Amino acid sequence: MFCGIGFFLNRRMKQRILFITENVISHESRWIDKWLTRLGLTWAKAFLTLSRKVEEDIRQLAGSRPVFRSELPIYGWYSRSAKSRIPPARTSFDLDEQDKVLLFFGYIRHYKGLDILLEALAILLKKDPSYRLLVAGESYEDEARYLQLIDTLGIQNQVRFRNEFIPNEGVAPYFEACDVVVLPYRSATQSGILNMAYGFEKPVVITDVGGLGEFVDEGRTGIVVSEPTPEAVAAGILDFESRRGSTDFAQHIRERVAGNSFNQIQDVFMEVHELFH
Repeated sequence: MFCGIGFFLNRRMKQRILFITENVISHESRWIDKWLTRLGLTWAKAFLTLSRKVEEDIRQLAGSRPVFRSELPIYGWYSRSAKSRIPPARTSFDLDEQDKVLLFFGYIRHYKGLDILLEALAILLKKDPSYRLLVAGESYEDEARYLQLIDTLGIQNQVRFRNEFIPNEGVAPYFEACDVVVLPYRSATQSGILNMAYGFEKPVVITDVGGLGEFVDEGRTGIVVSEPTPEAVAAGILDFESRRGSTDFAQHIRERVAGNSFNQIQDVFMEVHELFH
């Protein structure tokens, strides 16, 4: 499709086609995907990537074509005013104020590691019964495998599972209710969920895979764990919990957001403009 569209556009645009790329190769790719990707990018004159990891990936396919880089914007428009927070977010999910609430948000796919987080929660509950997990997002897999794991681990009372697409107007309560957003991914390039968390000034616990680590200031905007295993993720969450009293995560996130390179995206497009002209 992209090859065909690019062919017809190129007749008018005369080698002035910019591709903005995210996941260049699918996280769950098949043997033919790389060949199809090369075909789809045939008519690109230049590329704009949104993380260092994607830049590295696209350079393997770009040849001599220029590659520019920015990053995803911070998604800060979901927040609600205090007056509109009725009922309070935690009340909506049958959570208590003293609960330590973890959030897994977004599409549920194997590479995102929800099963890892469920097993990590079981480990945490043995140390502290006040942990709770809020899962919100549409599952691309059979929901039964996760519900069965929840039953096997005996954590039914500690998990709130919402297998549904969350529209824009329904996003805020999930982030308002949590203490930390957990991204236990097995693979990644960058993540819009991470930038949504920053938009709510919520810290994150992430696995050090793909390009995720480049967007987290260790111990300041979140915790980076070394590998996508239940033990490592549980340790990262405990590390976060130990720092909460002495670290102003929200202030560090505000500082990180102020330096987001998407704020200078106009400069990148001026470079692209000069290239094309």
